[in-house]
Amino acid sequence: MLNMNREIWNFDEKCFRNIGNIKIVAASKNEILEELRFRLATQMKTRIFFLNVHCFNVAQKNSGYLRNLNAAEFVLNDGIGAGARSLDPSMKENLDHTDFTTDVLEILNAEKMSLYLLGGFPGVAGKAADNIMDNFPDIILSGTSQGSFENPVDVLKDINQVKPDLLLVGMDVPDQENWISAHFEELDATLIMAVGDYLESAAGRIRQPPLPPLFSRMGMAWAYRLYFQSERLFKNYVIEKGIFLIHLFKLKKL
Repeated sequence: MLNMNREIWNFDEKCFRNIGNIKIVAASKNEILEELRFRLATQMKTRIFFLNVHCFNVAQKNSGYLRNLNAAEFVLNDGIGAGARSLDPSMKENLDHTDFTTDVLEILNAEKMSLYLLGGFPGVAGKAADNIMDNFPDIILSGTSQGSFENPVDVLKDINQVKPDLLLVGMDVPDQENWISAHFEELDATLIMAVGDYLESAAGRIRQPPLPPLFSRMGMAWAYRLYFQSERLFKNYVIEKGIFLIHLFKLKKL
């Protein structure tokens, strides 16, 4: 059974930091996973969003997205890296969304908990589910749905009928965070994670090289990904990195 001893990690407001105008978690991966174990065990409804330089830049132009980020229970540092640490050296580590999602799936597998996948083009969520179940056979697959749907009521009804322990939502930024936030009160799921291209990756549509732990600890995940996927990621990891640093500089002066 899941460990419900809160003394393992006292997760409170001291575990959060502001990066510019966005509040994120400044705890280690293990500390966050222990807190998520507790929330699964007690069915404590929780939004989990990730923040990288692209997300940060979008939030500076989209007030609704910015508001939804700061309203979420958890916003995790996904490649903010050296820029974030220049503002706050207490930031412990980067949490790559693909690797972290896999860690959460390991918890579900160990506890035989349920999973629902929402997102991607037709067929993507189903293929992702097949591959996830190959790796985590003890997870209970509650259902899948494509990300392009006309009537959110039908999707909500399908999710709420099965009440998954974990709902993974894979859409574009900020659509996924805004959709989760708009329907958060209605959704009957415990952990609700916005995972971007994770479903595409799990379905085998995006080939991502494994991230060496050293690059993650150094906050250089972006450089490693860029080396292997330069054409696809140049705009996100080079141009957007510069824009991100400009935003940080402006916000620090306010």
